[in-house]
Amino acid sequence: MTLEKEQFLADLQEKVRARVDQKFRKGDAEHQSDLMDIDVLEEAFDELIDGLTYAYAAMLKLKNEYARGFKDATLLDK
Repeated sequence: MTLEKEQFLADLQEKVRARVDQKFRKGDAEHQSDLMDIDVLEEAFDELIDGLTYAYAAMLKLKNEYARGFKDATLLDK
């Protein structure tokens, strides 16, 4: 792989690792239940729906920004 792709992969892996850690800890604090005691499949399905919704909204926002000349640099900060 190119150095640019290696850096992209490393950045992606770190961001995913940090977000998984943050999300898991937040969920544990909120629900304080054993992961095996909840309906994991139903929860996973709900999370997938949320994720698709957020991804679609982000895609539309990005397309709109691109159409306007991509002036909102804050989109790149997340």
